[in-house]
Amino acid sequence: MKISIVTACGNKKEQTAMPAWQLYKSPRIKAVHKRKGSHDMYILSAEHGMIPSEKVISPYNRMLDEKRLSELLPQVKNTIKNYDAIVYFKAGARKLYEECLRRACIECGVNMISFGFGFMGGINEMDKKVREAEAQMTINKGENSQ
Repeated sequence: MKISIVTACGNKKEQTAMPAWQLYKSPRIKAVHKRKGSHDMYILSAEHGMIPSEKVISPYNRMLDEKRLSELLPQVKNTIKNYDAIVYFKAGARKLYEECLRRACIECGVNMISFGFGFMGGINEMDKKVREAEAQMTINKGENSQ
């Protein structure tokens, strides 16, 4: 069972290239990174699509819109197809990021658990949501083997 933890990018960035989770000044991204455990973590970026949290990137300025969502969708699908489930922490992120992930998950048949609200609301639920994803995958495997 392979789970990825995902959150959206942030508007404020450091001024020099560094690992993605450090480039964004967003407390949400840093909090998700701290709680990712042994799971892969990606940041959904309007510029880069799905960025591994440890990948070094340079600062940029781009907002996600419907056109860009359509352009990024193949790359997002290519990344998430390697996972059984995506756990997405959405608190504070624009709805288009969740929509992009949801479309990709549906098209790839990947389970998605989306949670979070307001500013960091629900961040302490990360472990619980990962366990829910693991439980759902176990149920799905049992149904598929019958």
